[in-house]
Amino acid sequence: MKKKFFYIFSAFIVVIGTLLVFTNNTLASDDLDYYNKTFSQIKKDANKYEKDSFLLFDCLYDKDAESIDAYSLFSYIREKGYNAYYVTLKDSDIYNKLKENNNFENIIVISEYSKVDGKKFIKEIIKILPKTKAIITSFGTESIIDKYFHELDYLKYIFIQHGQIFFKESVFNSGYLFKEKFPYILASSEIESSIFKKHGWNDENILKAGLPRWDLLKQNKLTDEEKSIFIMFTWRLTNPYRFTQSLYFKRLYSLLKNKEFHDFLQKNNIKVYLALHHALKTNSNINLNIDIDNIEIVDTQKISHYIKKSSLLITDLSSICFDFMFQNKPVIFYGLDRGDKLLERNQFIDLEMLKKREHIFPNIVFDENMLIEKVKYYVNRNFILENETANVYSNFFYIKENIREKLFDEINRIISN
Repeated sequence: MKKKFFYIFSAFIVVIGTLLVFTNNTLASDDLDYYNKTFSQIKKDANKYEKDSFLLFDCLYDKDAESIDAYSLFSYIREKGYNAYYVTLKDSDIYNKLKENNNFENIIVISEYSKVDGKKFIKEIIKILPKTKAIITSFGTESIIDKYFHELDYLKYIFIQHGQIFFKESVFNSGYLFKEKFPYILASSEIESSIFKKHGWNDENILKAGLPRWDLLKQNKLTDEEKSIFIMFTWRLTNPYRFTQSLYFKRLYSLLKNKEFHDFLQKNNIKVYLALHHALKTNSNINLNIDIDNIEIVDTQKISHYIKKSSLLITDLSSICFDFMFQNKPVIFYGLDRGDKLLERNQFIDLEMLKKREHIFPNIVFDENMLIEKVKYYVNRNFILENETANVYSNFFYIKENIREKLFDEINRIISN
C-alpha cells in the first residue's frame, strides 16, 4: 500500500512540476526579457502579413537522432506548391544530404540548439513567424518556447509525433506529453486516438492519419542477400555506471554473445544490425563496443535505411516497431529487463504493461531462449508473417497509402476551424 501511494504521489509531483515549468518563467532575467520583447514584436508584426506559411522542424537538440517526419511532410508541402520552411541542425544527417544536393531552398540552418537557451532558434525564425499559420513539429521544443508559441493565437501549434505511444503510455506521467503543451496531436489509429481522448484531447483536436515517414517505406521483395535482423531497444534513464549494472546491459550482451544464436545466424547467412538508442549516447554518454561476426553496430542517424532493409525487428518498446508492422515484417518484443530495480519508474511501468499485453499481442517474450526460438521460427518461415499477426498489426493504422496527403488535409481542417 505504501509503495502504491509512493508511485501515485511521485506521478503527481512530476505532472505538477512540469505544469509549473510550462506556465512559469524560470529563465534568467536577461533571457526572459529577450523572449518577452521578441514575441511582443512578433505579435505586432503579425498584423502586417497574410498568413501563408508553414514552419516545420524535427528534433533540434540531438544530432544523433534520425528524425525525418516533419521533413517528410515539409517535402510534400513544397511539392504541392505551398510556402513552407524547415529548420534543421547544421550537424544533422538531413543537413549533410541537403548540402550534397545543394538544396537549401526554404531551409533554415541553426549551428546549435540548447534546451537551456533556444534563442538561436528564435532568432532564425523571427522573420517567418508573423507569416506562419501553423508550426508543425515531431519533437517540440523546451517549455518556455512552447509557451510563447501558444501565445501567438493566429497560428496552430501541431505535434505530429515521431512514433506511436501505444507501448509507452507513461509519457503522460513524465510531463513530456499533455494537452496544454500540444493542443493538436497526430494519431495513427483508432487505438491511439482512444488513448489521447482518455488523456484529455477531443476528436476535433486529433489529426487522424499516420506518420509522414511511412510514405517513404517501400515493401521490397526479400531475397536471400537481403535477409537481416534489426535490433534496437528503447532508451533508459541512466548513467554509464548504473547502465553496466542493469539487466538491460547484461541481457543485451548475453543475447549478442549467445553461441546458439550466433551459430544459427551464421548457418543461415543472416546479418544482424544493432542500433543503440540515440538518447543513451546523448544523455548518458554510453556506447557499445562489441566485435562479433555477423553483428554490426549502425549509426542512429541512418536507421530508416535499416528499417527498410531488415526482415525482422527485435525490440523492447521502441516505437520503430510500428515501422516494421507497417511493412508487415515480424516484430519480436523482448522485455529483457522487466522488474529490474534499477529501472526508472515510468520505464518500470511500461514493461509491466508489456507483460499484461502478452495475451493480446503476438511475440512478446521475457526469456532469451524463447526469443531465440521465435527468431528461428521466422527464419524458417522466410520471415513471412502469419495472417493472424498481420490482422493484429493492421489495427494500428488508419491508412497505409498517401499518408502525407491525408495528414495535410487534417492540418488544413485544423487551420480552418
